[in-house]
Amino acid sequence: MSRLRDRRWLLLTLGVPAAYGLAVGLMTFPAPLHLTDRLIGNNIDNWIFYWNNWWLGQALREGHNWFFTPYLFHPQGASLLAHSISFLNSLIALALKPAVGPVAAYNLSFLLGLWVGGIGMFCLMYELTRSPAGSFLSGLVFTFAPYHLTQVLAQLHLGSIQWWPFFALFLHRAMRRRSWNDGAFAGLFAGLTLWSGLQLALLLLLWTPLRLGWYALFEFRPDGGKKGWLRLGGVIGVCIIAAVLVGLPLLLPLLRGWTEITEATLAFDESSTNQTDLLAYLVPPTYHPLVGAQVNAVYELFVANRAIMPYLGYTTLGLAAIGLIARYSTLRTRESPSRPDDRIWRRSEPLFWAATGVIWLLLAAGSVLRVGGRLYPAIPLPYRVIDGIFPLSAIRNPDRFNLLVVFSFAALPGLGAAWLGRRRRWMLPLLLLLVMLEYVPVPLPMWDLPAVSPFIARMAGDPSSYAVLDYPMDYSLSKLWLYEQTLHGKPVIQGHVSRYTTETYGFIISHPLLAILYRDAEKPPRLPAIPTPSEPFEPALGPALRSLEAEGVRYILVHEPWMDDDHRTRFHRVVPLVPTYKDELLSVYDLRHPLPLLYDDFPTPLSTTAALARLEVKPETEGGWRVQVVALALAADPPSLSCRVALEGEGRAVEERTVELFGPAAPSLVEGDLWLAEATFSSPPDLPAGAYRWVLECASGGRYVSPDSLMVSEDGSRQLLRRRLDLRYGGLIRLGGYRWWVEGADLHLELEWEALADLDTDYKVFVHLLDRTGELLCQHDAMPCDWGCPTAGWQAGQIIQDEAVLSLWGLPPGRYRLAVGLYDAATGERLDVREGEGAEIPNGYPFLPEPFTIRSLAGEP
Repeated sequence: MSRLRDRRWLLLTLGVPAAYGLAVGLMTFPAPLHLTDRLIGNNIDNWIFYWNNWWLGQALREGHNWFFTPYLFHPQGASLLAHSISFLNSLIALALKPAVGPVAAYNLSFLLGLWVGGIGMFCLMYELTRSPAGSFLSGLVFTFAPYHLTQVLAQLHLGSIQWWPFFALFLHRAMRRRSWNDGAFAGLFAGLTLWSGLQLALLLLLWTPLRLGWYALFEFRPDGGKKGWLRLGGVIGVCIIAAVLVGLPLLLPLLRGWTEITEATLAFDESSTNQTDLLAYLVPPTYHPLVGAQVNAVYELFVANRAIMPYLGYTTLGLAAIGLIARYSTLRTRESPSRPDDRIWRRSEPLFWAATGVIWLLLAAGSVLRVGGRLYPAIPLPYRVIDGIFPLSAIRNPDRFNLLVVFSFAALPGLGAAWLGRRRRWMLPLLLLLVMLEYVPVPLPMWDLPAVSPFIARMAGDPSSYAVLDYPMDYSLSKLWLYEQTLHGKPVIQGHVSRYTTETYGFIISHPLLAILYRDAEKPPRLPAIPTPSEPFEPALGPALRSLEAEGVRYILVHEPWMDDDHRTRFHRVVPLVPTYKDELLSVYDLRHPLPLLYDDFPTPLSTTAALARLEVKPETEGGWRVQVVALALAADPPSLSCRVALEGEGRAVEERTVELFGPAAPSLVEGDLWLAEATFSSPPDLPAGAYRWVLECASGGRYVSPDSLMVSEDGSRQLLRRRLDLRYGGLIRLGGYRWWVEGADLHLELEWEALADLDTDYKVFVHLLDRTGELLCQHDAMPCDWGCPTAGWQAGQIIQDEAVLSLWGLPPGRYRLAVGLYDAATGERLDVREGEGAEIPNGYPFLPEPFTIRSLAGEP
C-alpha cells in the first residue's frame, strides 16, 4: 500500500505539471517556436504590457516610484495608480530577461501563467474529488476557457487569474482544518492576486464572502461551540493579515491615491456598453480553426464580446449539468463503502459552484439584458443595484465578471467528470479530448516585432539625456511607440496610460506647437473636450521649437509607415523642416538644427534682417490655393516686416493678400529662428487664359517670384506647373510640363502626361537624380500614378497627372539634374524621345531644363 501511495504521489507531483506543460505547448502552438521573435497577443494593448515590464525594470534600477513615471508625458510625467499593470508578471519577466531577453521573457511569463493556473485548478479539484482525471479536466477548462484566453491575449493583467485556485484551495483547507498555516497560505495567494492585478483582487474580494458565507451556513460544524467559531475567525484573521502583509507595498500607494483612482473609475464607467451578450456563451470563438469562419457573422451582432469571447463550451455545460445531477442522485442512495469519496456530492459543493456561477452570469450581463445584439430595457438585471458602488465600480465593466464565471464553470465540469469517471472511466479520455477540441486556439495569435530604424539603436547608445516627440500623435498609435521606447530608453512627450485626465495632456495642450500638431489627432475615448487652437499653424515656429528644446526635447520622430495623406499634410504645414536623418521607417527632425539645408532658390534675402527660406503653393480641396511662407530671422528680434503676396498675370495683380513676418506680438527671436505665414487664394473663376505667378513683395524692397505658374487654358481648366515642355516619347506619350516641391527630405516631382494615341502597352516611368559628374544618386521607377494608372488603356488626348518621389536625405549641397524617361515594362526597352518635332535625344534620356539645388545655410554650394 505504501508503494502504491508513493507511485500515486510521484505521478501527481511530476506527471500533472508535465501533462499541463504539454497541453500548454500544444494549445498555444506556434508560440513555443517563436519565443524570441514574436510577441504573444492579439490586441494593440499588448505593447502596453510589454512596456510595463521595461518600466518596472527602469523604476527598480533608477529608484523611481512604481506608480509614477517620468518617461511618459514628458516633462510632467504620468501617474500609474490607475494604469493597467501586473506587477507580478513584470517581476517574473524581469527575472527571466537576463537569460532569454525581453521578448521571450514576456512570452514565457504569459505561458507560465497558463501552466500555473492549470496546476492550481487541478490541486483545488483534487482536494475536493480525489479524481485525477476530473481534476485535470477542470484545469484545462480553467486555463483554456475562451473568455480567460481571449482576455489574457488582449490584456495580461486581467487574464492573470492563476492564483485564484490556490487561494480557494487553502481557504477550503483552512475552513475545514482550522489550520493557521492554511490560512496564511490563502492570504499569500490573495496577496499574489493583488500583485497580478487590482481588478482581479477586487473580483476575488467579491468571491470570498460568498465562499465563507456558504461554508458557514451549510458546511460548518462548530466543534467545541464558541471555541470552534473563534478558531475559524482566527484562521480567517490570519488569512487577512497575510494578504495585507504580502500586498502592503501596493496597498499603501493605492490607499494614498484612492481619490485619484475613484475619480478615474467614475470617468471610465463602461457598464452601459460592456455587458455580456447572453448569446455569446453559446457561440464558439472566431479563432477556432474549424468553425471560427462560420461564426464571424454572429459575432458582428455583439458589442463587448467581439474580441473577448465568453463561450462556455457544450462539453463543459454538459459536464456541469452532470455534476449537479450527481448530487441529487447520490443523495437518494446510501453512501457506498466502495465509493467513500462520493461524499463530496452529499455536501453542498456542487450547489455552491452552480449558484455562484449563476450570480456571476447575471452580473456579467450588466444592467440591461442584451441577447443577439438587441437590448431589452424592460428587463432590469442585478448589476443595476451595484453599479457605481466603490470598490465594485473599479471593475469598470460588467463583462469582466466572466472571469468568475470561468472559475465556477471550471469547477462544475470537474465535479461532473469525477462522478462520471467513477462509473464510466473509459469516457474520461474522450471528454478531455472534446474539451480541448472545443477550446483549441491554434494558431495562437502573435505579433511580429515591429521593424525598427537604425536610428533607434543610435539613440540607445547616446548617453545624453533628452526626450522625443513621436508623430503621428494618435491615441492608438502611441501604444506602438512604447515598444520603441523600450529600445531607445528616452522619455516621450505623449506615450500611453490606461487612465487619463485632461491634466495628463496638460503640457501638450498648453504648448502652442504641440497643441496644433495634436489638434486633429485621434483623442482618447471619454476624455473631456481638449481645447484646441484656432490657427492651423504656429507663426513663431522658431521660439516654439526652442521652448521644446528648453524642456529637454531633442528630436521629433516621424514614423513613416504610419503616415497617411492627412498626417503628412498636417505635419508639413505645421513643421516645414528638413530631417537630419531619414530611412523607410523614420524621419528625424533635430530641434537644434531645424533647417540644416535649403532647396532650390532659397534662401532669398527680403531685408537686412530677414530672408525667405521657403515659399510653397499648395492646392486646397475647395479649389483654391494656399501659399505658405517660411521666413528666416537673420538677426535677433528682427523688426516686423509687412509683405504682399499676389497672384499676378499680364503685369497686374489678379488677387493679393497681406502677411506679417515677425509681427509686433512676436516673442523674443534669435538669429536663425523661423516664422510661418500663410495666404489663401480663391482663384477667381473668370481668369483669362494665360500664365499667372505668385509674387512676394515686402515693404523693405525684397521680392521673390515663385517659379510655379498657374496655367489657365482656353477651356478654363487650370494646372499648377513650373514649366511647360513638349517631350514626345515614341510618338505615343507627351510630357507637357512639370513642377517640383520639397516636403521634409523628399523631392516631389509632378509630371503632366498626355496620351498621343490609344495605348495597349504598359510603360514604366523612371526619374533619375544625378550629380554634376553624371553619377546616379537616387531614382524613382514605377508605373504612372504609383502603379495606379498603367499606360495600357490610356486614350488619345487623355491628360494624366503623375507624381514621383525621390529621397534627398544624405545628399550634400550641390546642383543636381533630373532625367525623366519611359520604357517598356515587359522588355525594358526605352522609348525614344524628341523635343517637339526636333532631333532625337540620345538614349531616350532627356534632362529637365532646370537643375535642382541643395544649399546649406552657410551659403552657395
